[in-house]
Amino acid sequence: MKTIPLLVALLSLGQVSSQSPERAFERARLIEEKEGDLRAAETAWRELLAMADLPPTVANGANLRLGRLLWSLDRKDEARPFLEHVIAKGDAQAAAAAQAVLDGKWDPTRQAELRRQAEELVQRLGLIIVGKDESPARNEAWWRTSRSLRTLGEPAAKALAERLRGSWPTLTDATRALAPQDLPNFAKIEIALVAELWQVGTPPAKDYFETVLAHENRALRELMVPLRNIAADMQPLAVRFLHDADPDGNVARAARPIAGELPKEVVLDLLRAEPAPARAAGYSGAKVRFLKGDAAAKAAWLQDLAPFLDRGMNDRDEDVHREAWGLTEAIWRSDLREGVTLVLRNLVSAPPYSDWSSGRSGRPLDDAEFALLHAAGKALSTNQQRDSRHNLVQYLLGDHVPQWTRSFGLLLDLLPEYGRHGSANWLRAVPLATSAERVELLRRLPQVHDPARVVGYLVRSEVPAEIMPAIRELWPDAASLNVALGLLQLAGKSKSPDAAAWLAEVTPGLGKGLHGPLVQALVQLSFDGVGEPALAELRRMLVADTGTAEMRALALAELTRRGDTGVLPLLARSVAMGLGHATSHPAGAAPPGLLCLSDEPSRQPRRWSGYSDAELAAAWRTVLADEPARSRYLNDMSSWSGSGIPVVATRALLEVLPTAEDSFLERLPAVGSCLQRLTADQLTHDEQLAAALRAALSAKRPESILVMLSDEFVRDQAVDLRQIADSTSQQAVFLARFLRADVPLSTDDWVTMLGHAEVHLVDVLARLPSTVEPAVQTAIEKLLRSPMQSNRIGACQTLGRLLSRESVAPLLATLRDPTPEVREAATRALEQIRFYQDQVAHWQQTTTGPTVTREHAASKLVAQAQPANPKAQRLLAIRSLAILQAAETLPFLIDWTTDADTDIAHAARDACARLHQTGATTAPVDARK
Repeated sequence: MKTIPLLVALLSLGQVSSQSPERAFERARLIEEKEGDLRAAETAWRELLAMADLPPTVANGANLRLGRLLWSLDRKDEARPFLEHVIAKGDAQAAAAAQAVLDGKWDPTRQAELRRQAEELVQRLGLIIVGKDESPARNEAWWRTSRSLRTLGEPAAKALAERLRGSWPTLTDATRALAPQDLPNFAKIEIALVAELWQVGTPPAKDYFETVLAHENRALRELMVPLRNIAADMQPLAVRFLHDADPDGNVARAARPIAGELPKEVVLDLLRAEPAPARAAGYSGAKVRFLKGDAAAKAAWLQDLAPFLDRGMNDRDEDVHREAWGLTEAIWRSDLREGVTLVLRNLVSAPPYSDWSSGRSGRPLDDAEFALLHAAGKALSTNQQRDSRHNLVQYLLGDHVPQWTRSFGLLLDLLPEYGRHGSANWLRAVPLATSAERVELLRRLPQVHDPARVVGYLVRSEVPAEIMPAIRELWPDAASLNVALGLLQLAGKSKSPDAAAWLAEVTPGLGKGLHGPLVQALVQLSFDGVGEPALAELRRMLVADTGTAEMRALALAELTRRGDTGVLPLLARSVAMGLGHATSHPAGAAPPGLLCLSDEPSRQPRRWSGYSDAELAAAWRTVLADEPARSRYLNDMSSWSGSGIPVVATRALLEVLPTAEDSFLERLPAVGSCLQRLTADQLTHDEQLAAALRAALSAKRPESILVMLSDEFVRDQAVDLRQIADSTSQQAVFLARFLRADVPLSTDDWVTMLGHAEVHLVDVLARLPSTVEPAVQTAIEKLLRSPMQSNRIGACQTLGRLLSRESVAPLLATLRDPTPEVREAATRALEQIRFYQDQVAHWQQTTTGPTVTREHAASKLVAQAQPANPKAQRLLAIRSLAILQAAETLPFLIDWTTDADTDIAHAARDACARLHQTGATTAPVDARK
């Protein structure tokens, strides 16, 4: 007979309280299922049925249990009345279970097997939680096990309920005053199993949660609350949890998420409920159900919710109040016209609420709705609630520009009310106002709290030309209203023919801080095509002593964009005064400074100016010919990026180069990009340009120009450039440029370049071919005595690359150079030459075969007798030298007579003696190792 310790404790509890039907039911079930004593179980069930005033659910359960028990004992006639009673009196699920027994479809053995499987699956679920971290694999295992458990139905519910009952005391103790993330593992398991039991359902699950609801421990009831995804037959029990008698409402609050899963009728009943936690759950569930529906479903919900919305927003219970406002917000954001109207009507009588998270409606309000919103705003914006955090109207209008009224006139009528309260959200409707309404709004600036902000909204919207009279009216008081800047901007955007004249009229009285906005307004008028009045004022501002660099740049950008010829005589003076960056042009950021006169300006896909090529060239000639303007332009270019000057201004640039100051020539690369685009075709068709180029190249600093010319141009014009070079004293500079452009050079050209200090000789030496004429090699060798260390090192490196035997002598002399780097370069050059010569000799010998002569034999024997070789080889070589009778080997033999090895020394003395005796003479021997 099986026993489980935790269940024995519960059994004892049931015996003590045997008069309770529910406990008597549990006692009988344990005797039958766990103790296995069927006769004692039969007695217990009969005693239970004999009790008076049995609850229907307990009576039906006991009849079904007793009927099954008798049927399994083959006492079917006795079992039949109990089962038929369940069919007649019980609920649909219990009746179906009883009918299955009568039809022979109930198998006790099968039921026992299912119960065993359920217990194993419950245990496995617990192990999954304890044994694995949160991961996709763990979630997959849990889901599969849970699905298998739910398919078992009633056996699963029995196994889960039995497991949970045994953990009540320990579970409530462990979870007291702990956050969910701090719970021990076993508590997490039990809470997860509670969710499984709610999903399984069936009578055993209902019996279990009936017991939970009757338990006096509130913490236990709070842990057992239903969550989402419960079985359909468990919904009535879920509603009972929402009506829990807990005075703090914690149980109902924990169960609140289930409200969104309940049927519509149940949710509406909750809204009528007396306990405040149940009502709060009703508003929470209504919000969830409302948001899930389509447009038609939402409209139907609105009809049912209308009587409850105002009631909830005014509910004295804080929890109900909050949930009701959440529902109100959801209805507002749904953009249903009926819903928006319903919310607005209720707002008028609702108390302030500060937690509205996103009140912006996506649908424009009509005038009637806006009137309701205004009434709500006045009701909520009391003296105590002016703070925007508590002003609901602030949230309803939102942070974006809502198109929420088609009649701006209504706003104008309410302007004094809004102006006194300092609220400016109504300004977001300015883009919807008509031209006349915007003019009227400007005239009413003295009625508002923040007039500068009103003007700011007007500037950002379309400005009507009819606004100029209102600007004139307000201008005398602009300083007190702090809107002078905005009025200048409005005038600039008005496209009014009178605007330019008015701007010229007010200019003398403007402070320096408004000069920039004044120019911007004139630029805007010009950009919008107002005409000559704006251009004339811009020309005046271009050379005004009171202007700033940024103002002049902005005016110049607009004048050149329009191709204004009147500005050309003013260019030199304005540039000399300094130009800044025109970053506020209506068409976008204009090129900085004079780059607006470029044909390929920075960051622009087209020519910025409106001038022809001839006008553009004339403009640059005006600037470049003026020394103060030219100097200031160079200073400004240091902070600009762009193409410098256009190609059409090339002649103007070349004309000033012969007499230009050195500082200009040194910084020519910053402005001379046009020289890089110079082509031979241009010179052919423009004789004046060609003459200007010849004159510039004949000046004192031709390298400044040559470095800017493209390689292709230098190759095309090599003949003409040689003629210019021959007429100057800086021929080497031209030759060096030819070298970089890959123009073929003669021996005289190389010698000329190598003999001039103006040329960067290191580059010249690096470009020398691998074979040169003797004159070029002599010029290179002369550089070994150059006062410049880099030239001496470059000469060594070049001679090492040429591999000429004739360079050995000067390189050997260079080994005495005082600079270590030069000596090292000379050493490497000599090593390269020697390696090359040795390789030549080796491969010549390899090609023609070994040479067998007396001299070669003597040389080979001396090498074989060296101390590094084996002793036997050395002895044989020394004795062979005596036989060879080569007297020239005597110096080597004499050295070896003092060798540390006595045999070697003795053989050397014998060889010397033999040579002295014979007095032999031979041809010279090469004794190199």
